[in-house]
Amino acid sequence: MKKIFANTIILIITCSLVVIGIEITLRIIEPKSHGVFQQKSKNKNLAHEHMPNITVKILGRDVSINKDGYRGKYYNNEKGNNTLRIAIFGDSFTFGHGVSDEQTYAKQLENILQDNLSDKNVQVLNFGINDYSTEQELELFKCKGIEYTPDIVILGYYYNDAIVNIPQRSENKNYKKEIKKELSIKNIVHILRKSYCYKYLSPRINVLLRLLNIRGLGESGYFDKLYKENSKPWIRNSETLLEFKEIVNSINSDFIIVLLVDALKLDDNYPYKNTHKVVSEFCHINGIKCLDLYKELYGRNYTGYRASILDAHPDERLNKIFANEIFKFIKNENIIKNLN
Repeated sequence: MKKIFANTIILIITCSLVVIGIEITLRIIEPKSHGVFQQKSKNKNLAHEHMPNITVKILGRDVSINKDGYRGKYYNNEKGNNTLRIAIFGDSFTFGHGVSDEQTYAKQLENILQDNLSDKNVQVLNFGINDYSTEQELELFKCKGIEYTPDIVILGYYYNDAIVNIPQRSENKNYKKEIKKELSIKNIVHILRKSYCYKYLSPRINVLLRLLNIRGLGESGYFDKLYKENSKPWIRNSETLLEFKEIVNSINSDFIIVLLVDALKLDDNYPYKNTHKVVSEFCHINGIKCLDLYKELYGRNYTGYRASILDAHPDERLNKIFANEIFKFIKNENIIKNLN
């Protein structure tokens, strides 16, 4: 018994040293981030927002926030008669976490459209903010984006956007209980993600589990449940999407939802394919223009298109693919007239 106990202790110590070694190595080789670019928002429905007029480095890439608090070049509220203006809302995938200002899919879309619309001044405004939910994205459109009178509003939708990030005013106790559970899970994951070793091992373990046909565990299993038909958060989020569409249409603008994908292999083992199915079907039923990138890019392998060895956000190559697919969708749907 003593020998078994001693061997167990040795095994635990060895595993701990290996984990510590991986942690130290990854912290040395991972690109560094310097500077704070978010602050508490005075708008209680937003929780946080960007600091204006600031430049920082995220994963070694330059990130600039203009004087109105959105990423990249500043555009005046008033637009010229010959201007095509697109406003894009979303979370860190839209913001472009891990890529430079010029490499975000918003900026690359602007360049593609400008090349094909030489007679117009094309402006694509990137209102993406890290950790925003759909409700926060809608609130940001109401209090800031709508002032820019965009011709097209694009919502870059990521599967975790249905998680509520703002204080709830609902009196429904069951709903509050469900939201509290979601936030608890999110907080646990947030703490774990501070570990570089966890960031490195987690996606690789998930790939192995999927190859072994073991499903329903981890984040993918959690989000499968989140998007069930009777899920209170999904019901609330679907209502938010409908409100988003209604407000955008009320200013005579086109509303497009783009379902973004991870830097993974987009096959039948893609962990969030069910989320794409639920949201795309919802859009179809409710007359919302929807570009499902999982469907459009199915069969391709983007496992090497990560922002870094640890960060799963899309790199500049995958952002370019996003931009090209959005351009093709806008062209095929004839949303912009006379588009070459």
